[in-house]
Amino acid sequence: MSQNAHTLHLFFEDAIKLKMAQLAFQYLAADNTEEARRWAAMLGVEDLEALWDPEWFNQQVTAARTHLLLCFDTGTSGDLPLRALEALFAHGLQSAVLEVFYDQVGETERMHFDQGRWVSRKDFFSAHPQWRTVVEPMEEHSTPGEGVSGAAQGEEEGDRYACSKDPAKPIS
Repeated sequence: MSQNAHTLHLFFEDAIKLKMAQLAFQYLAADNTEEARRWAAMLGVEDLEALWDPEWFNQQVTAARTHLLLCFDTGTSGDLPLRALEALFAHGLQSAVLEVFYDQVGETERMHFDQGRWVSRKDFFSAHPQWRTVVEPMEEHSTPGEGVSGAAQGEEEGDRYACSKDPAKPIS
């Protein structure tokens, strides 16, 4: 069965909002709706379905000091988590990067959001250069003799993140 794998990098305006969102999502992933509802309400979100789609599966929630990483899968007809992003932007989310791997066609798309708006990759990193190493980590470099030249390797790394959709360009 094909599925879409979603990765959401969520950057909040402060550590308290980050912690409340972390707890809400961790309890949702653990199917503890009572605790999830409590932490979501503290964040300001009253409707859990605004944060979490019951169709999501294989959920993982990872918190770092600076951001929250939410990973989940959907069926091939699953929607993008735009409702969750909208709810979070209304309650302390500052910026986000969404990456979706479409298993059926073997393609990846990325979308960047800032202050509730879909922005280009360039605009996102102009506003938040500190997040580049988080959402576009450098791959380990091969050592001499492993078959990948430095120039070719640089091209591969550049191509890896060239899947970002630009809201200013028409969709083909």
